[in-house]
Amino acid sequence: MAAPSARHERSPLLPTEFLQQDDIAEVEAAAAVEISASEVAVAAPHLRKGLRHALGTLAFGALLVLGYLGRGGSLRMTPMGSDGGRPRQGFIARTSLAGNGTDALIELDGMGLTGKAHDDKNRRNRKASFIVLGDWGFDYNDHGNVKPECQKAVARKMLEKFEELGDVKFIINVGDSFYPNGVRSKSDHQWERKWRAVYAKKLRSVPWYSVYGNHDYHNDGCACASHHGHCAQHNADIHNHRYFFMPNFSYSVHHPEYDLEVLGLELNNFQYKGYWDEDWNDWVPHHFNDCKWTRCPGHCRENAKQHAKEAFELFHHRRHHSPARNLLVFSHYPLNWFDEAPHFIEGLRDQSKRITYFGGHTHDVNKKHSHLIHPNVGWLVGGGGGWSCDGARQGFVVGTINHRNEVHTHSVLVPWWDCCDW
Repeated sequence: MAAPSARHERSPLLPTEFLQQDDIAEVEAAAAVEISASEVAVAAPHLRKGLRHALGTLAFGALLVLGYLGRGGSLRMTPMGSDGGRPRQGFIARTSLAGNGTDALIELDGMGLTGKAHDDKNRRNRKASFIVLGDWGFDYNDHGNVKPECQKAVARKMLEKFEELGDVKFIINVGDSFYPNGVRSKSDHQWERKWRAVYAKKLRSVPWYSVYGNHDYHNDGCACASHHGHCAQHNADIHNHRYFFMPNFSYSVHHPEYDLEVLGLELNNFQYKGYWDEDWNDWVPHHFNDCKWTRCPGHCRENAKQHAKEAFELFHHRRHHSPARNLLVFSHYPLNWFDEAPHFIEGLRDQSKRITYFGGHTHDVNKKHSHLIHPNVGWLVGGGGGWSCDGARQGFVVGTINHRNEVHTHSVLVPWWDCCDW
């Protein structure tokens, strides 16, 4: 469907930052916003329904917020009720005086406008933050249904958020960094054209903890090599920000100052789920299908199996032996890709650790399958603007770490019409 022109006109009123309804508690906990005594709670179902279904209420919502601000008051709107036990993605707004340090937040079913949640007090209540991105290396000659400007729109939003936070320590990159076929070497021009020229120097001033996506292997010698030294994206120098940080196929990085460990896992062996082949009357197990695009399909598949075995061994070892309470675990694939690895899903549920998992491959940003590892948290973060729109939520995830070393996450999205040509 085409985006109404009114939505384009409203963008100067408030910066756009989408928040999923199930993120709200985490956002507020991370921000530690103090609600003033003058704040007014509004939860009228008829107003919420009108805002959700009537186009004209977009402008009304902005005017309502500005009206409260003009009178020196504040406004807070949250959705009521639930749908099948799951929170409804409804309308949320919070406003206060600029002097109070907090801007407005508004959402309309993931398609509305929100202002920045920026508060100088929040930084004092926070030790650090990080950003998670995936599926972003757009190629003008070979791409899906995503608009050419989407990757740059996400990159601009990342820079805005990076500067707003002021304490981003690293970026997690879940892969598919160079569509459609990866890079051949560290001198490949795509490093400049698809990464350095798109993401501001500030964004590249911190390590990018990365793994390979399926597209990244096509032309990379890594597909046929058993040692990571032959891989164009691998870089073991965490201070060399001209490239991603990827010291091995799977690896861990310990941040004792945040009681946190980051685990990057090479799991491309799960690209294709297992299926029953009617022609051969046989079960075809999960496998790395994109090996067919490499110069060594058979060797590539064997490597992928070995890499997955080593990745799971690393994950379970660190889960049992890491001194860190928080684990940030990521691979290229979302949680629902691991039906044939129940031990992995079970491990991600481990309540002795606070685990947050990030995967991409599906081109959207959501927590649809987070329930698979409840009470821990799982994110799909494949909406970096590189290939297609599998959903309207294109953007990235922000994580914050407070002074109790608790990790909270929320999504930051760009307007869908900047990315998706529906």
